Amino acid sequence: MGLCRKRAAGAAAALALVAGLTVTGSSASAQDAKPSASTKNHCTGWLCGGVNNQAEDRHMWYTTALGASGRDCTVWNWGGGTRENENRTECGFPDLLMPGESIGGNWSGLAVDAFAYSIDYRVAWKRSSATTVYQTVRAGTWTKIRDHEQATCISSRTDSVPTCLVRRSLWS
Repeated sequence: MGLCRKRAAGAAAALALVAGLTVTGSSASAQDAKPSASTKNHCTGWLCGGVNNQAEDRHMWYTTALGASGRDCTVWNWGGGTRENENRTECGFPDLLMPGESIGGNWSGLAVDAFAYSIDYRVAWKRSSATTVYQTVRAGTWTKIRDHEQATCISSRTDSVPTCLVRRSLWS
């Protein structure tokens, strides 16, 4: 197993520990991940929430089944958006999204409900021409996105904290 795969496997195991999941075997890409029929959140047309993980060396958890039976999770913005309204709920059985991958989104037929990292991360929302102030979200805490929103998360070698911009994406 190459060094990158060993690091990815180690990071996946650490993230699984945070999310309360058990990791076995090799990891598959998020595009290959097929949530079970009981956890899939189908959407039609262009209203599908999505996530794009461009955070270098950081794996992201995402769920398409927020509120469904499964693992316990804490969502800091239960109503979606920028207002803090923490809620403990179930988040189905979250899937892992590797760096450089994306899933869900408009016209995809799959709606992502929320995402999280195993380390503290920052989130901001773009509304029209204004951007809200970035706020820090605790490690393992979930950020809820609405069906018409897309979250793009980045990091760099100089600033390894994932920074996520959530924007309305009605025409992408």
